[in-house]
Amino acid sequence: MDRSLWQKQATTWFLHSTYQRTFNLTNQDHQELALVAPIDFPCLPGGIYLPYPIFDEVFGAIQQLQKVTLHENQLVFYLDQKKVTVTMGETFDSRLQIHPSILPSECLFLQKIQENNEMTGFDYPLSAFSSAKTFPFRQEIQGLFSNELTDKQQSLTYLVGRGRGLTPSGDDFLLGWLLVQQLKQDNLENNELIMQKAQSPDYTTDVSRHYLRRAAIGCYSQALLNLAKALVEPTNEQVMAQRIAEIVAHGHSSGADTLAGIAATLIEMRRRK
Repeated sequence: MDRSLWQKQATTWFLHSTYQRTFNLTNQDHQELALVAPIDFPCLPGGIYLPYPIFDEVFGAIQQLQKVTLHENQLVFYLDQKKVTVTMGETFDSRLQIHPSILPSECLFLQKIQENNEMTGFDYPLSAFSSAKTFPFRQEIQGLFSNELTDKQQSLTYLVGRGRGLTPSGDDFLLGWLLVQQLKQDNLENNELIMQKAQSPDYTTDVSRHYLRRAAIGCYSQALLNLAKALVEPTNEQVMAQRIAEIVAHGHSSGADTLAGIAATLIEMRRRK
């Protein structure tokens, strides 16, 4: 379970949606989501991971789920005819906690992106985001780094909610944009700009709003945290390729879209020095 969900006071959650073999819960004011998934699912911010026998029992009766309570590390699923109680053991920390002055493996990462032809949800290969000369929607990308708030807002409006699926490609791209800036402690006012967009239901999906809100406070998937760690250390090609592959494997194109955002941000920040 993500440590950020650990509550000293009891909270109540309700079924929000199901997707494949996972489901999302929403809190009483419908402002937060929590993902519930099997124990071997990739660690995501706001995630709760259950052993298979318990997950199968709850998921098999998902239409009977009335509510879920969470108090410290104890979860109770209230079904029509019974309740299922789970005491959570191991937790993970989704917070980005490294803030280096330099990224020793930045060039290696960009080299690997340049060699990668995985298709993004923008219908361009990842390699297109490895150089400012080949950026798709170059004006909008560069607007994200403008000193003019109007330009930045226009770029955010263009990207937030753009694309298909539970987490549109533009939103996933912006996760990468935020991650690099938080990693380098640069332009941190952008966290608030994203939070403003994510608070409104008018721009994108509930699920994507959740991940944008988490990113705005520095919380990311374990795969993205692993990549951040690889960027701040001298990393060999095999490890970097593995970290990129772990992210690409997430979702239909979500991982590739986030990597596109990371690559474009590194290039633009370098270009503007």
